[in-house]
Amino acid sequence: MNYNKDISIGKIIQEKFEERKANGEITKKKFAERLACSTQNINAIFKRETIDTDLLRRISIILGFNFFGLYQDESKANDIKIEITIRNGNVTIRKIEQ
Repeated sequence: MNYNKDISIGKIIQEKFEERKANGEITKKKFAERLACSTQNINAIFKRETIDTDLLRRISIILGFNFFGLYQDESKANDIKIEITIRNGNVTIRKIEQ
């Protein structure tokens, strides 16, 4: 899925949250509990243009989506290939040899 880099990260997080919610995988209350915040804070996250990397890491784990991949510079995507893995709260970035 390609995203316009001008779209706020909060809207993309909300889109992924709504997909998981529609599948019955998560509720806003459970999402808030897993982030250790209130549902009002979740609404505020959905409105953000930018986000702290640790918070984005935690959201990526909870929603099962690598939000960091959205920031890859598509103009240089053919120059260097990387793999980003999120496992048990740890983010690993590895260069893939071509």
